[in-house]
Amino acid sequence: MPEEELAERVDGIGVFARVAPEHKVAIVRALSSRGHVVAMTGDGVNDAAALRAAHIGVAMGVTGTDVAKEAADMVLTDDDFSTIVRAVREGRAIYGNIVKFVRFQLATNIGAILTLLGSALAGLPAPLTAAQLLWVNIIMDGPPAMALAVDPARDDVMRQPPRDPGERILDARRLFAVGRAGAVMALGTVVLLAVARSHADTRTAATMAFTTFVLFQLFNALNARADDGPLLSRYQLRNRTLWLCLTGVLAVQVAAVHLPQAQNVFGTVPLDAAQWAVCLGTASTVLLAELFWRAAVGGRTGGRRAGRGRLPRRVVSGWSG
Repeated sequence: MPEEELAERVDGIGVFARVAPEHKVAIVRALSSRGHVVAMTGDGVNDAAALRAAHIGVAMGVTGTDVAKEAADMVLTDDDFSTIVRAVREGRAIYGNIVKFVRFQLATNIGAILTLLGSALAGLPAPLTAAQLLWVNIIMDGPPAMALAVDPARDDVMRQPPRDPGERILDARRLFAVGRAGAVMALGTVVLLAVARSHADTRTAATMAFTTFVLFQLFNALNARADDGPLLSRYQLRNRTLWLCLTGVLAVQVAAVHLPQAQNVFGTVPLDAAQWAVCLGTASTVLLAELFWRAAVGGRTGGRRAGRGRLPRRVVSGWSG
């Protein structure tokens, strides 16, 4: 069969039997020409060419020949195909955690920039001093961000279709989500500062704005964990490290507001229970806004995955011997 005809028909074929080494290479090339990402498993000398031609060649580590191992990109040390599935799951989890980390960090930075810009345009004093900005960077760029990097994989991670290899980590949808979260944080902080100044002294209002911006990051971490799909689910409870970090951040923020030594450094004053409640309620709006957005957009489009059909969902499997 000519290569062009094979490429046209290969999507409709599930099993190839009694193939020669050159046939394996032809099949790999035909699948590649159709836009598939091709993995090839093999253990013999006759598999070496196809292992090399595939996007990723996987050689058997126990029964495989030295030639196959040399030609492959990966060696399966236990010769158990289920290990490949676990590796794909782990790879998807790592990619997802990179997205969470970047999204969380960018939203925090954009929120800080917009907060300072918005307060200046509104004729208000800066809600965050240099020391407070440094404090936000230390407590947010540290434990919570690191905890997002070790997030466990979602239960549905292997039910999702493959992502486009050319997809950017920050595509238009994610950039819009980052900007949306940053805008909500900035708006909430600036509005709270303006309202608090009319009901309390300047230092108290500034302390409330500072505290609110820090609390915004706690809720924004939950936003970043769910790139799509349900925002509130049992999955949010599975990263114990993250919750310990968020609890620690809340504790040190309380110390920054109420300890006299910290007040001298950050220019804060003590807040009463009602003021803390206002700060907490305002900070939760970044999570509520994301919930409303996903409910509105998801209801019209059916979610992020609905519009993506570049890569076929079908899996082509074969026997290599």
